Amino acid sequence: MNYLLYNKLAGQVTLDKAKEIVTKFNDKFPNMELVDEENCSLEELNNKLDDEDNVLLIGGDGTVNFFANAWHNTKIKGHWYIYSAGTGNDFLTDIEAKDGFSSLNEYMDNLPTVEANGVKKYFINNVGYGVDGDVCVIAEEKKKKNKKINYANISIGLILFGFKKRYCKVKVDGVEHEFKRCFIAATMNGRYYGGGMKSAPNQDRKGDKLTLVIMTGRSRLLTLIRFTKIFKGEHTKYKKTVFLYEGKEIEVSFDKPCGLQYDGEVILNVSKYKVSK
Repeated sequence: MNYLLYNKLAGQVTLDKAKEIVTKFNDKFPNMELVDEENCSLEELNNKLDDEDNVLLIGGDGTVNFFANAWHNTKIKGHWYIYSAGTGNDFLTDIEAKDGFSSLNEYMDNLPTVEANGVKKYFINNVGYGVDGDVCVIAEEKKKKNKKINYANISIGLILFGFKKRYCKVKVDGVEHEFKRCFIAATMNGRYYGGGMKSAPNQDRKGDKLTLVIMTGRSRLLTLIRFTKIFKGEHTKYKKTVFLYEGKEIEVSFDKPCGLQYDGEVILNVSKYKVSK
């Protein structure tokens, strides 16, 4: 059997759009059955699957993250795929997926975990901490109020005015480092996050290490200018303010708490986090 699992409440895929996708993939997945997650959850669908069944998920990085955590907490059956329809598709960008489509099973092994405030989750792309964590916190607040969200404008406002630079301590595979005036301390499993920011140009998601990206700065204006270079991965040339470390076990702590995001999911008031791969 072939299934298309979508969530119309997420706002990205209407029933008509789901039907279009069924037609688009008819040759690869004939007679695909539409399944609305509002009426049948991923876990419920998985319970009725056979190992030879195929499931096409519709969504972005949040959908892949949700599946990744289900994969590691449930005995997932069948062959699972993703087709891009979310606001963020950094996973598909990173693996250079053709036409916004990819299998998922092969990418679910060796995923890293993040622990913060008693929460432990798997993540696919990155853990954002500092400015990039607070951006998602503000975005979530705007969503609740049905306000328009402009991530670029939020980032600019935080770097120039809103974010209080932190004193940062990190430990990478047992080696400690300290930084003053830290804006970002993100851990990358893939190269991209935040809708196309190439934060860790050399990171290999199928490798056995993660990349910690630290961005510091004395001048807010200069930090903003360097931050804009991240979309092409050119921020790494600023050796005195941008630092990259590779490791399997990474711990980060700030002297004052702030928001943390993992694949866009938010954890509030985080003073430290730990990632492992």
